Amino acid sequence: MRLCAYYLFTEKRRNYTLDSVANFHLKNGAVMWRINWLADRSPRGLANSCGIMVNYRYFLEECECNSRTYLETMKVIASDTVTFLAKAAEDIIKKSPSDPGSSPLLPRSPSPPVITITPDSKI
Repeated sequence: MRLCAYYLFTEKRRNYTLDSVANFHLKNGAVMWRINWLADRSPRGLANSCGIMVNYRYFLEECECNSRTYLETMKVIASDTVTFLAKAAEDIIKKSPSDPGSSPLLPRSPSPPVITITPDSKI
């Protein structure tokens, strides 16, 4: 959930969200409202987005302002919940070691034991 929020809220290409659906709704003045875990359990939904779906909410009196803000400043308008999840992921990412093989949001697994085989070893 945190990674999804981080991706939708933070990751950009040419200053717009990478996700085309998010980009569509934000350009039209919606607020990134809620992220729903296992909302799409179909095989396609699980393969495309791990079953995660996002709700975008349109506050009619704020649509024009939200749209203008996104188009001019590229700032994603999101609910406090989505913002919290995105910031939580960002905090975890910043604290993680810079090991390129590690994932900052997954627990580190212990390194495998070292096994030394000598001519006297019995296998």
